[in-house]
Amino acid sequence: MKSLVWFAMLTLMLTSASAAVIRGAIYDLALEQVSAVVEINTIPQQRMIAVNGTYQFSVQPGQYIIRAQASGQEGFAEENVEIRDEGVYHLDLFLYPDLGEVDLRIVPEQDVPWILVLSAVIVGGALLYYRRMRPSAAAEHEILQLLRTHDGRMTQKEIRTALPYSEAKVSLMIAELEAKGQIEKIKRGRGNILIRKE
Repeated sequence: MKSLVWFAMLTLMLTSASAAVIRGAIYDLALEQVSAVVEINTIPQQRMIAVNGTYQFSVQPGQYIIRAQASGQEGFAEENVEIRDEGVYHLDLFLYPDLGEVDLRIVPEQDVPWILVLSAVIVGGALLYYRRMRPSAAAEHEILQLLRTHDGRMTQKEIRTALPYSEAKVSLMIAELEAKGQIEKIKRGRGNILIRKE
């Protein structure tokens, strides 16, 4: 019996002497160290709770998969690692939301605010774009002043080069002034001639 115990201890010492160490930190999307359950598929499988956001495993040379899961739905990480020799290997894990398990057909109550926020961002962006592209009274007045200084007649291209606005915004301003009856647009070849109405 004693020889069996000595044999087991000797085997344990020899295997630990040629073992490698994998260690690292666990980060969330904000790059803060977080606590997580970390496991590696050694035989037998090793698992630990990284309370302070760091982990460490002793392994033999081989190929392994390291997984980390934060509490709740905070994040998940999975990395393949190959250990060829003994030594210390450093591998940090970055937790990402696990989107693979989300059922898109069902919207849980807790996800409704997220959808509302996304909708608000899209609507807000559209309104901001519209406000930036919408002709302002001052910009329209600039076009009328340009026409006045050029005897009430200019091409649309000349107006576009004289003003610091995009081609799309100048076209919108001209369309607005034409709808108000303040200018008249005449098609000449590929361009337009704008005439200021008094």
